Order: sequence, then C-alpha cells, then structure tokens
Amino acid sequence: MGYGFYECFLSDDGETLDFICNSAETKPMCPEFNRSQVKILKYQCDHTVGTTNFFRNVINTLPNLSTVNVSCLQSSFFSIPMNVKFAKIEILKASRNQLTEIPSGIFDQMPNIIEIDFSWNKFTKILLKHLTGADHLTKIDVMHNNIGYLDAAAFGAVKNLEVLDLSYNKLESIEDNVFKENDKLKLLNLRHNKLLSFNFRIFSPSATDIEVYLPSRSIERLDIGCIQSVCHFKGFQDGDNFDVIKTFKAEGNKFSNFSILFEKLGRSLETLILSRCMFETITHNLLEKFTSLTTIMMTNANISSIEANAFSYQTRLVLLDLSYNKLTDVDSTLFSRKFHDLETLYLEGNQLQRIDNITSANLPKLQSIFVTKNRFSCNYLVKYVVQWKKTIQFGTRQSDVNVVNVRGIDCSYADVSEKSCETETPHSLECPSTLPYIIIITFLNIVLSVIVATAIYWRRKSFKRTVGGLIKTDAGIQTMDSFESAVNMLNNSNNDSFYEEIELKSIPSEGYQTLSNDVLTLESRPLPTPPTTLDKTHKPNHHTSPLDYQYAQVCKR
Repeated sequence: MGYGFYECFLSDDGETLDFICNSAETKPMCPEFNRSQVKILKYQCDHTVGTTNFFRNVINTLPNLSTVNVSCLQSSFFSIPMNVKFAKIEILKASRNQLTEIPSGIFDQMPNIIEIDFSWNKFTKILLKHLTGADHLTKIDVMHNNIGYLDAAAFGAVKNLEVLDLSYNKLESIEDNVFKENDKLKLLNLRHNKLLSFNFRIFSPSATDIEVYLPSRSIERLDIGCIQSVCHFKGFQDGDNFDVIKTFKAEGNKFSNFSILFEKLGRSLETLILSRCMFETITHNLLEKFTSLTTIMMTNANISSIEANAFSYQTRLVLLDLSYNKLTDVDSTLFSRKFHDLETLYLEGNQLQRIDNITSANLPKLQSIFVTKNRFSCNYLVKYVVQWKKTIQFGTRQSDVNVVNVRGIDCSYADVSEKSCETETPHSLECPSTLPYIIIITFLNIVLSVIVATAIYWRRKSFKRTVGGLIKTDAGIQTMDSFESAVNMLNNSNNDSFYEEIELKSIPSEGYQTLSNDVLTLESRPLPTPPTTLDKTHKPNHHTSPLDYQYAQVCKR
C-alpha cells in the first residue's frame, strides 16, 4: 500500500508497524492508525536517510513504543536526538549495519532499555564507555562482529546482564574476573571465536547455573575449576569436541562422572589437574585414552585405591601427584611399565607404610620424591633411602627440629628396639632427632665427669704425698727400696683406679730410663735390679692423667 515518501504496514493486532522508505515520492503518507497501540516499530530506509529525524518525527509520536528495529540499513552512522528521551523503549535492534561501536549516548536517551542487538556489524572491541548507563540491560547480542578485545571493566556497568552472545568474533583470550560484577549472568555464547584458553573463574562467585558455549575446536587450555566452592561448570554442550586441548583443569569440581567429560577431550592432552575432586578409585581405563600425558595432579581427591595398570598408558609422565589421598598401598603394577621420563613423584599425606615398588630400576630419571606425612617406620625409611644409589631429593618439611625424620621424611618408632637408626644410618643420612636425650645425657656426663675428676685429683694428690717424698729430689731416687716401695704400693692396691703410668719429675740424665716395658736400669750408678713385672691382676684404667713428673712407664700386663 503506497503512501508517498513512506510506506507503512500495520499488523492485524495494531501493535507492529513496518515503516519503509520510498524515494519516488516527496511527502510522507501513512494510513490513519491508533498510535498509542503500536509497541513494535521496524524502520527500513536507505542508509543515506539517517535516523535522527526518524527518532524525532516518528518514534516520538508513538507513546507506548517498546521495541525499535533499525536493522538492515547498511548504515555506518546511527544517532539519536540528544534532547529527546525515549523512556519506554526496552528493546533496540540494529543488526546488519556497518557500525563500528555501540552508539554513544544511547543509554542516556533510552534509560530503561533491557535488550540490544548489534549483531552483524563491525565492532572490534567493547569498552566501559560503550555500556555506561545501561543499568537495566539484561541481554546483549554482538555476534558476527570482529571483536578481539573485552575491557576487563566493561561489563561492570551492566550488573543485571543475564545473556551475552559473543559468538562468531575474533576473541583469543578473556581477562580473569571480566564478569566478576555480573551476579545474574545465565548464558555466555563464545562459539566460533579463536580462544586458546578459557577459565570458568572469570565469573562472579555469586553467579549460579551459567550455561557456556565454548569454541571447543580452538581451545588448548581449559579450566573448569571452582571458585570459593562455587562451580560454574555444569557440563559440555552437544557438539563440543576439544580436539587440540593440551591442558585440562578441574580443581574442586564435584562432577560425578568424569568419564563423560573425558570423552570430549582429544588424545593430545598433556596436563591433567583434578585436585580436590571426588574419585575414590582410579579405574584401569579412566585415562587409557590420554597417552600423551606428561603431568597428572590428583591431590586431595579422596582416592583410596588405584586399580592395576591404571597408569600403564602414561609412559611419558614427567610429574605424578597423588598426595593427600587415602592410599594405604602402592600396587606393584602401578610402576610396572617403567616410567622412563618420570622426574617428580608426590605421595605425601597418605597412609603408606611401604613403597618397595618405587625403585630406581622402574624410575630411572626420578629426581624428587615427596613422601612425608605417611606411616613409615624410621628403620624402614633408613633402609629404603639407602637403596637409592644416585643423588635424589627426598621431601623436606619446614617443621620443628624435634620432629623425628629421616632425610626430611617424618617417621615413627614401632618399638623401643627399633631406635637404632644411628648404628644403621650412613653418614649422609639424617638420623631421627634425639636432641632432648642428648641434652639430658650431656648434663649427666658433665656431673659424672666432675665427680670422677675430683676423685682422681685427690687420689693423685694422695699418691704424690706417698711417692713424692721418696723421689722429689734433684739427685733422683735415693734408694732402691723407695722405688720398690712405690711399685709394691701399686701392685698391692685393690683399687682399679690406680694408674698405669707414673711420671717422675726432675730426674737427672743419669737417672732411670725406660729400656723395655718391664725393666728399669740406671745408667750412671749400679742399683739393685728392680722388679721386672707388676701384678698381672691389676686392671688398666683409661682415666689416667699426667702427674707433675717426667714420664717413665710401668707396664701392667
């Protein structure tokens, strides 16, 4: 129905009005209609006509208008009269144009808008200024643009956002916490971007039940872990296939069936981190698909058992972390395939008592093994550590020096007889700490030494008084009888603390000399032959201490 410059088509219910330009006429003409009844207006004009007059002369005359569609204009310019507010407009559709950004001032003139559609345009980025003032906005559709950058603060201006469609753009990365202000977000579509990585921690901890559509065929690193006990990941979508994925993280995710997830992951997976998940048992076929794995981390995952050959397909492993689980035994088949490349092994915080199957023969490249906080006995650890012929780092712990440990691995004594580490431990090992015992024993030794030294001192002083009167002269020993008296005194003594040695002081060169163990002679003058032997029942005592005399030995056989 032609009406001059404009052609208007009104729906049967009178709520939708199609407004089409016609350049053949010079005057705008439309049929008479109830303007207050129109809620949806679709504007289709040549891109040279513009939108300023349209908003001022047409939209402003429709008091209950809620939806404006200015799509398919192929226009690179979109403007709204700055002095006119369209308070009742809630939906603006401007797809399939040539726009390079969201028009400035749009949310000032349409303060109650809740949905915008700028798909099929030429946006390259979304900045904070583009969304400022969009307090009521709940849905943004910008698919099929050239967006390669999202300002980390941009979506902080749209706290009521629920749906965001960014599909078919050129995003390669998304900054962490970019949606931290969007507690109400329900759907994020990222299909057909160039994302290399995605982290579910970009969302607000307060957001729940978020449905995410990912560009599965480009992602190499995916993190579906939880943040502050909130898990945003609920499952993959139909059609998801992560063929080129290298790293997969699911820390803290309580997903009930990881086998279903693993079906979506490609065989190229190299790093698998499943810490704080719930497994109980690692089945023999759980990881058989991932033969390229070099890192497996399943710490604090409630694992109590590992089926035979569970890791038999992971012959390229460099790091394996099974710490802080409930393992009581390491099955002999666990390392039966000889992990030739394994360098680091974490088994700390389990309930292990023996790890005999972990040997240098099976793990020729092992450099570090962390096995603290298990249930090893000290004697077992000593013997186990010794068997490693090469230098290897055992798990160390920053703890009190009094913690009983071997090479930094804490242990316990099964019984008193087992406390023999120091006799079995090589010099390079660290024996269990015995500091408290050493302090006590040292103190007792000091006291005992003082007592013994005091006794010896008075004994020696008494001996000097007995013998000294006979020999302490510059002329040497005066009579043979006096020397014999001294020797007889030693022989006849019942005190085992008597000395083996007698030191004679100030004996001139012509005095007595020791010529043999048993015979004493005098070089300058004849003397009676001294006794050749001493009492054989006399026991040597090693607490001897020199007297203040020149040395002369009396040997006690």
